[in-house]
Amino acid sequence: MRQSHLLPLFLKKSQLGTIANQQGEFTLKYNKSQLKDSISFQAVGYKTQIFALKAIQQKFLKVVLKEDITEINPVILVNKKLSAEKIVEKILEKEKDNYVYPKDKVNKIFFRRFDTNDIEQLESKYKKVDIPWLSEAKLKEVEKKVPRHNESQIGFLGNLYISQKEKETKVKLKSLKTTLYETKQIDEMDFFKSFDTMFSDTHKKEYWRVKSGIFKQKLDVEESKEHQETKNSSKRIKRSFLGGVRYFSFKDKKAWEFLHKTNRYHYEIVGTTSLNNEEVYIIQFEPKRRGVFRGKIYVSVLSYALVKANYEQIENKGAEKISLFGFYTERKNYKGAVFFMKVGQYYNLKFFSNYIHYDYGIDREFALQKKKDRFLFDKTLEEIELDFRLKTSEKIMFDYLVLDSSEISNKAFEEFEEEKVVDIIETKQSASVFRDLLHPSALQEIEMYKHWEME
Repeated sequence: MRQSHLLPLFLKKSQLGTIANQQGEFTLKYNKSQLKDSISFQAVGYKTQIFALKAIQQKFLKVVLKEDITEINPVILVNKKLSAEKIVEKILEKEKDNYVYPKDKVNKIFFRRFDTNDIEQLESKYKKVDIPWLSEAKLKEVEKKVPRHNESQIGFLGNLYISQKEKETKVKLKSLKTTLYETKQIDEMDFFKSFDTMFSDTHKKEYWRVKSGIFKQKLDVEESKEHQETKNSSKRIKRSFLGGVRYFSFKDKKAWEFLHKTNRYHYEIVGTTSLNNEEVYIIQFEPKRRGVFRGKIYVSVLSYALVKANYEQIENKGAEKISLFGFYTERKNYKGAVFFMKVGQYYNLKFFSNYIHYDYGIDREFALQKKKDRFLFDKTLEEIELDFRLKTSEKIMFDYLVLDSSEISNKAFEEFEEEKVVDIIETKQSASVFRDLLHPSALQEIEMYKHWEME
């Protein structure tokens, strides 16, 4: 069986469930006694579809869920006299009333991150190779062996400690279980390990530097070793986490442009529905000439809180490109999904997800030089000089789910010591990265909050 979007599915009577992989394929095991059961597909804000299991065996199954939209209550609209655009503007106006978080808290969380990197061009023209153990032929040979496709997947189940102050937010992570899958990385190749030996053979008054045009930078070899991130360092895990979750805040005016610059968008109320026993407007938006995103947002009828959003960047619009001195980076695509759960009178983040596609490039001359300090001019002892061209495409998908949350004291936050090394379970197959971290129902819950998938 194959599905075009990631939908959770389960057998109604036995409650056995599963989710699809990134290709939309899924396997659901059952026995003959369960043939009278039915299979259910569901997602938040959509009408559930149910099929008799016996009727769909060995068939290609295409499932399209229809949004659970009810007719707009005219009393709500007439009395409030608010347009769709005015309702959207109230999201930020009421933000401080609706989203109030404890200054110090601990969340039990699950996050997963998928990274893929494809090298589209890698070319080097060597002008000088003056290092004893190297030759241009060897460098060209290694260049051919550099993996053109790399991928990694990390799954984390644990506690997130948060301390929020007026201008600063601190976070600490406590791993309960962390899993990792990745293809062979460049720095694991024996050739690149040889550079460690080369750098370690640097004597007193000698140093290494990188030179590119008028720019020169000394390499602090010892300091770089101290700050090097290993596979199981907590720094690496935290970097993976912060790199994904940084876009969820409404303060990010680029990621949430359709809230901050409403004059750039057309908004339309297409109906109402119920989320978590709360009536919400369903507002669809499309960009005008200068807008970047399109999507749907779900706004509380009573509080004007944004409860749910699913949106994406329009192709060939709003691409963020920075090009300087032979380096460039361009954000080609962005997709976002968020869901807030109302607890008491306030809304807490329950789920956040994003997908980002970047292109990077380098077209510049470089030189790696070993130098020796002298009174007037430092002497060049060894050197590699080359013209370097690189084009690479990176895609990142990040999912974040809050399983539980509780308030703590600032003393408890400060006294918690974050571990420097995390026990990581490495897997050899990407499909098994998240299998043992969460109950299948929790993984299904993630897919209920979003309806786009990694390209």
